Amino acid sequence: MASPQLERRRREQPLGAGEIPPETAEFFGGDELRIRIFLDKYALKGEKGEILERIPPEMWRRIAREIASVEAPDRRDEWEKRFYWLLEDFRFIPGGRIMFGAGQPRRATLFNCYVIPIKEDSIEGIFDWCKEAARTYSFGGGAGVDLSILRPKGSPVNNAAIYSTGSVSFMDLLSTTTGTIGQCLAEGTLILMENGWTPIEEAEEGDLVWTDQGWKPITYIFPPREREVFRIRTKMGYEILASADHKFVNLPGSLRPLKELRVGDTICLLRGQGDGATPLQRLQIIT
Repeated sequence: MASPQLERRRREQPLGAGEIPPETAEFFGGDELRIRIFLDKYALKGEKGEILERIPPEMWRRIAREIASVEAPDRRDEWEKRFYWLLEDFRFIPGGRIMFGAGQPRRATLFNCYVIPIKEDSIEGIFDWCKEAARTYSFGGGAGVDLSILRPKGSPVNNAAIYSTGSVSFMDLLSTTTGTIGQCLAEGTLILMENGWTPIEEAEEGDLVWTDQGWKPITYIFPPREREVFRIRTKMGYEILASADHKFVNLPGSLRPLKELRVGDTICLLRGQGDGATPLQRLQIIT
């Protein structure tokens, strides 16, 4: 159960984008780097992104309460106090996923990394891995894989291909799965739908959205999760908020994640509306 203080904050007017609560600034002595890491990566947020935990003691209380929840009911308060003492003043710092996910109402993993095996050397086995990895990424975890189970290039197969293309050929598929789920556009980003430019959070499964391959239906919406986003500002005045892994078309035509882009690079974006949308517009990054 959330504390009365957190419940009150859920009803408060949310802070503006990038606004730092005064108690957070005071706790960290004005150190902006520590403030941003705490607020962006670990502090509990409400359904609309409002900051509910403004200082680490509130986070420690949430974690301690969640860990103690598996103890006998008559001893939970005792264990919560013990766990809180351990966390207090950073005596012990658990993994990042624990600090974010413990006691979190969102569906989130408490483990940072997983090794997901490809269970059999078959098309089904490979795509089952993609499904498991995609779900793991959506909960905030990372995934590794051992490709040695896949037969070498040129080995016979019992399908129309006759010969296997080898494990290396499937690395792009696994990488694409990782990159696709890893991509993120921030709330408020406009996407082109049948009724015009629409905030991305208003999109629903089945809606048509304009892509570089024309109109395509949305087949699945992954649950949102907290992550750091960056702002790209272009020479023509466009601004895009996206995660470090979100891919952009970077001239001369390659796909590159945001984290690899630099000031002066040229990216391509959609412009226009409806059937008259121009597939690509060249925009030079200035900041």
